[in-house]
Amino acid sequence: VKSIELYQAMESGWASCLARPKHRIRLHQRPTPCNEWKIPNSLLPKKLHDCTFWIKRDDFTGLECSGNKIRKLEFLLAEAKQQGCDTLVSYGKKQSNWCRAVATAGSKLGF
Repeated sequence: VKSIELYQAMESGWASCLARPKHRIRLHQRPTPCNEWKIPNSLLPKKLHDCTFWIKRDDFTGLECSGNKIRKLEFLLAEAKQQGCDTLVSYGKKQSNWCRAVATAGSKLGF
């Protein structure tokens, strides 16, 4: 396992009143791209004909599991490392993407 870099989490102005994590571990490649989604007007209601649609491509995070789960795990696993934990415990239904993400990221970080 390569050295794990904890870095200061950035605070957004709108979130300054919320409790927030102090550290984060970088688990995925950033930024993930936003792609324009071209939908033919014939498939849209008339009121949406002049709209532009964009898709945030979290399937390009670079980790075996992708999406918003990895973003959440960056904070949770940083806190676990900060506290000296060596084991992760989580749960989910059969075929759970969350459990896969926890297992993949935990393994990558040496839990």
